[in-house]
Amino acid sequence: MTLQSGARLGPYEILAPLGAGGMGEVYRARDTRLDRTVAIKVLPEPVAGDPDRRLRFTREARAAGFAAPVVVVTAYGTIEDAEYRTATESRLDARNTRRNRNPQLFSTAGDLGAAQAIVWKSLSDAPTRRMVAGAEYAISELGGIQTHSGLTAPLAAIVISEKTGLPLTLTARSEPGHGSMPWPDTAPNRLVRALNRLLEAERPLRVLPEVQEFFSRMAGLLPSDQGAGYDDLARSLQETAFRARFFANRQFVAMVRTTFALTMLRGSEKSNVIPPEAAAQIDCRMLAGDDPEEIAGWVRRVIDDPNVQVEIAREAKVPNLSPPDTELYKAMADTLRRRAPALR
Repeated sequence: MTLQSGARLGPYEILAPLGAGGMGEVYRARDTRLDRTVAIKVLPEPVAGDPDRRLRFTREARAAGFAAPVVVVTAYGTIEDAEYRTATESRLDARNTRRNRNPQLFSTAGDLGAAQAIVWKSLSDAPTRRMVAGAEYAISELGGIQTHSGLTAPLAAIVISEKTGLPLTLTARSEPGHGSMPWPDTAPNRLVRALNRLLEAERPLRVLPEVQEFFSRMAGLLPSDQGAGYDDLARSLQETAFRARFFANRQFVAMVRTTFALTMLRGSEKSNVIPPEAAAQIDCRMLAGDDPEEIAGWVRRVIDDPNVQVEIAREAKVPNLSPPDTELYKAMADTLRRRAPALR
């Protein structure tokens, strides 16, 4: 059941919905105690009884509360309600009135972190771009603190960029036929061979300065044998042993290469019919600085089959890189160090 305007959750009066996603619903509300605007994130009744979902939600509230001094939106914790069990409260008013900042909160199709972001929505959406035009800062949900056993101290990561999606469609064509009489160059066979060539090919590795900085910091938190080579990735990746060890981590590989992931296949509608056309969707993720047309041309050369068409399914966004010398970045880093001196 969706909360209606005027409904009450403890001391909070619901004003309007902000959005909904896989982890809950977010509403703009008024704190009647202090007469301030807040955002309320709730777990609806169908999932509120799930212990795992409640635990995850509580952890999110605590994490947002830990980062409170870093972001403009401030989390205060959780409240209990008989119908909507758990909610996370966030202030939406500006903390820094001297600069007259006006934080805004937008929803996504995925998990909503009302307590964790000022702007949290894909900027490929034109109305959203217009709404955030001229914004001083935008904070996403990316980033975190790594505490796995291989590190000698926790590592706080503030994400300043991301790879950009370049959706590709590969379409193979040939004569149709019956499954009882196959031949080597059917459309599905051509597509399979093209995909094999593409997925076996390797784009050149490229280490962005921001990626090098990340691994240089990480090297100082790893035992010497594990961190060796991270100080100069471009050089180390030319060494067979280091390359094999580095490539064992798929996240690391994705940080130094434009990647291709096969995500969807389409062929015949019947199991005994050889279709005249077979297609595949490729989720290509580009490193900052890569040219979409150059990538599409590279794929065509690798596939090397005039009967397999390669198309860019949607115009790619320009990758963004946020400089780490801004006022907000420095405030986030300083606050993390102050809150947890062991962080690096």
